[in-house]
This record gives sequence, C-alpha cells and structure tokens, in this order.
Amino acid sequence: EVGSSLRHLQQEPFQALRGMAENWTEDPKTKLWWNGSDGPYNSNFEKVPQTPQEVIPVLVQMAADVGVAGLTTMAATLLPGMEGSVLAPRTRTVSPKSYIAADFSEVTVATRACTRKCADVKANPICSLYWQKQGSSGGWIVATGIGRVEDGEETSDPSERKAKLFVQVARLEVQDYESGIMQDLWAPAVFERSAGAWKRLS
Repeated sequence: EVGSSLRHLQQEPFQALRGMAENWTEDPKTKLWWNGSDGPYNSNFEKVPQTPQEVIPVLVQMAADVGVAGLTTMAATLLPGMEGSVLAPRTRTVSPKSYIAADFSEVTVATRACTRKCADVKANPICSLYWQKQGSSGGWIVATGIGRVEDGEETSDPSERKAKLFVQVARLEVQDYESGIMQDLWAPAVFERSAGAWKRLS
C-alpha cells in the first residue's frame, strides 16, 4: 500500500505537467506563447520579461551593448517657409556606453561645455536619447526626459572645458522583437517613471 501511494504521488506531478503542456496557445498580437496563465514565452519557450522589474534590466543592458546613441535636443531657430523663430529638433551621436543607471532613471553623457547640446539643454531641458539595435531582428530604445548640464573646471582655452550632461529619464519606448517584451507586435512597449518607480503603459 505504501509503494502504491508513492507511485501515485510520483505520477501526479507528471500528469499535472502533461495537462499543462496541452494548454499552450499563441497570442496572435505578440506571437508569444502562454501555458494557461503562465507566460508569455518566446518560440524557444523561454520566459519573456514583461513587468517593469523584469524589463528595465534588459533595456539597460541592451542600451549599454549598443553604446552609441542619438541625442535630440530642441532649439529655437529660423526655418525657411516658417514665420519667426520656431522650436526645431537637433540630433547628434553621443556615447553614453555603460553610464546608465541600473534602473534606467538617469543617463550620463561626457561632452564639452562649449557644445550646442549643452546650450540647447540649458535653454530647453526636454531631450531624448535613441539607441539603435543592429542585427537581423533589429530594435530600438527611446529615453525621453529632463536634461541638465554640469560644467567642469574652467580652462585657459574655453573650447577645452569639459562638461557632463545628465538626462533624468521619465519615459521609455521600446521596439525589440528578439526579447519579446512588446504586448503588440507592431507597437512599442511604453514605460513611464513617476515617484521613483516605473509603470508599464503598453
């Protein structure tokens, strides 16, 4: 009787797993797989990060691996065909590399104090950073937030004066097919940061 009970207990987990294995369904929007309420999983049946706590470390590593980003600032300028001064975007490449906070709350860019990017941020702190992931699947991250500039020590040659540009990130938008974090295959995942915590919007 004892042996029979043990065999029964050993068979129960197997039968439960077998029952779960028959419940796999594919989400047509994301092309990810669910095993009942457990999921989502990618085509290799690897668990896909979904919550901010799971996704943010993946995004930090993704951005650090790319290294180079496009920094967009807003500047008052004159444009042909437009009357008066208008706000227009300016984009240039920068190299944050791994200078990204572990929770993606801030990104640091080393630069020179005399650059237009510093002047732009001092005049209008709204800016964004864009990382382009290379490879067959591709992907990108846009971090939008509030910039601030810390000038370094003055130098005899003003053009040699160093500065640091800090971007306090308030919003992240991500398109990444490889990680499977998007809830809609054709729309980016969106996260916003408030009161020190990330919230997923889509």
